[in-house]
Amino acid sequence: MKKTLIILAAILLLLSSAISANAKTPAPKTYSGYLMDKMCAKRKAGDLDKMKNHSLTCLTEDGCADSGFGVVVGKKFIPFDAKGNELTANYLKTTTKEKDFQVVVTGVMKKNKIAVATFAEKQN
Repeated sequence: MKKTLIILAAILLLLSSAISANAKTPAPKTYSGYLMDKMCAKRKAGDLDKMKNHSLTCLTEDGCADSGFGVVVGKKFIPFDAKGNELTANYLKTTTKEKDFQVVVTGVMKKNKIAVATFAEKQN
């Protein structure tokens, strides 16, 4: 009987830990704004004309691309995680757009970065 109670208590403890861990995982959010590299975001975030005119050439330059990508929402630049950077790089290789990179990104905020789940060009 004592063994059964101990096993039952251990199972309940594990279940409560699992439920607690799941409760702490935030729900994904959708972020809509302008695609920007970190280097240029310092100068362009919040300036609508500069964000609209940010070019494919600039986004794909080594220094800009190497700084990482993110989305500008309002005046705030929110960087992507490694997966988001990879999705962005693949998108930039195939896009026919030259400027005005409005995107919609879904993900969870982790350590001040978006852990990107989905990345898409915003449809007007």
